[in-house]
Amino acid sequence: MEDISDRFLDAISRLEEVADAVTPHDASRQLDETSMQVLWRTWAGIRSGAGALWRVVNEGRRDPPSHHMTRTLTRLAAAVRWTDRYEEEGQR
Repeated sequence: MEDISDRFLDAISRLEEVADAVTPHDASRQLDETSMQVLWRTWAGIRSGAGALWRVVNEGRRDPPSHHMTRTLTRLAAAVRWTDRYEEEGQR
């Protein structure tokens, strides 16, 4: 179980670093074609899975979340907000 947790936290951390470093509009201009295709092909499933995970965690929480869980969920939310900004910019 530790391995999946480490991998999850690493992935969220890396996505958060990108989201903090560049706006969605700039990212769309800086990413290469392969990266854009991977994002286009996989993001809906990733976002859906992350949302489902968040709901499971949220439903199971009776006590306030731990600092570690709060940080992880905050990172997840930041990553989703970044993609929401990207979608909004694309609709303009």
